[in-house]
Amino acid sequence: MAEVARIKKQMQKELGGPPDILQEPESKEEDRMTEKEWEDLVEERAQERQRRKQQFSSGSKGPAHSVANVQQSFKYKPKSFHDGIPKASEDDVKQLIASYRANGQDSESTILIDVREENEFELSKLYGAKNIPFSRVEAASDLPYEEFLSELGLPEKGDKVILYCQSGIRAGRVAMLLAKKGLSGARILDQHLILCRELRSDMI
Repeated sequence: MAEVARIKKQMQKELGGPPDILQEPESKEEDRMTEKEWEDLVEERAQERQRRKQQFSSGSKGPAHSVANVQQSFKYKPKSFHDGIPKASEDDVKQLIASYRANGQDSESTILIDVREENEFELSKLYGAKNIPFSRVEAASDLPYEEFLSELGLPEKGDKVILYCQSGIRAGRVAMLLAKKGLSGARILDQHLILCRELRSDMI
């Protein structure tokens, strides 16, 4: 039985863990198997494991949790609260900032609004951006429409507004609050500010 023990140890090493064959014998008959019979059984079960591994990798008529089936399950992407909100690309914002620098800002200019809190805005901001914190927008949301716009200094046309924050979450929430008040069309920065390297490098 020493040779059988050697075979068991070798199989444990090759298969990366204790295979079924290393468990206690299921019957007296299995306990009386010769070394050759053990070797044949080990080989048979090793081949079965390899077959299952190939099925899992290829996804061809394999088990329910094959790679193909797992990948298929990720094709469905749940909707996020950003869905349906107009987006402004990083290039859009760069062009707007360039326009601010070249021509200044007037009543017809698109307004770039930073909805982070005041302390965040004071540390760094995009050139020409106006700070209207999310908390302030939320607090004013119960005001009548005209008072709401006046309180926050917002234009009457939502498409003249681009919102941004650090991660996009607060900007998305402000866009939804504005739309709920009737100021639709406000855009949010399509990428998180933390991913817009060129914009970040230009912050003042």
